[in-house]
Amino acid sequence: MEALLGTTLLTGHGQVATSSLQGGVVALYFSAGWCPPCKGFTPQFGKVYQHAKSKRRAFDVVFVSSDRDENSFREYFAKMPWHALPFADRLRQQQLSQTYGIRGIPAVVLLNSQGQLLDANARGKVMDPSFLQTLPRCIDLAAAALPEPTETTQLLLRHQGTEYEIECEPSEGWEMLRMQIYSMIDVPSEQLKLFGLGLEKGRQACALSEC
Repeated sequence: MEALLGTTLLTGHGQVATSSLQGGVVALYFSAGWCPPCKGFTPQFGKVYQHAKSKRRAFDVVFVSSDRDENSFREYFAKMPWHALPFADRLRQQQLSQTYGIRGIPAVVLLNSQGQLLDANARGKVMDPSFLQTLPRCIDLAAAALPEPTETTQLLLRHQGTEYEIECEPSEGWEMLRMQIYSMIDVPSEQLKLFGLGLEKGRQACALSEC
C-alpha cells in the first residue's frame, strides 16, 4: 500500500504511518470541498464508514483531495473521520487519478490490503446496505470471547505492513494463537532472530512454548 499512497497519511490527530491501515478493504475517496455533489455525499459516506467501524469491519478510507489549496483541504478534511493523502503530495494525487481513470468527483475506488484493485467505480456500491456484509471482520483475540475452535483454523495477521499466516489446532485453542501473535509483535527483534520467531508469510510461525 505504501507504493501507492506513500509512507505517511494524515488523520484528524496528525500524521500516521500508512502501514497503520487495518487492511481488509481500503477505499480511495476522490473529493473536494468546492464540489456540491461531494459535499452531499461525504456525510452519507461518513455514516457508512462509522457503521462499518461500529460493526468491527476491516474498512479504511483515504481521502484524495482535489481541493484548490491547503486551507480549503484542511477545512474540508476536518469534517471527515478517516485518513487523507497529504495535500502537498499533488503528484501522487494526479497519479492516482490517472491510474484509476477518475473523470469526475465524488468517486470511490476499492482496493484490497495489498493495494490491488477491487472496484474502480464503487460510489454506488458503498452506499448499498449489503456492502457492509462484504467487508471482513476485525477480531480482537485479546478481548473477544470466542468459541474454542472445533477444526483447524487458518488466520492471516497483518502487522505494520507485513502479513503472517497462523494456524490454530483445536487441541491448542485460542491461547496458543495469542502466544503466536505475541511472538510476532511484542518480542524484541533480537529475540525473534535468536529463537526463530515471527517468520513471515509462507513459513510456519513458532510459538514461545514450542522453542
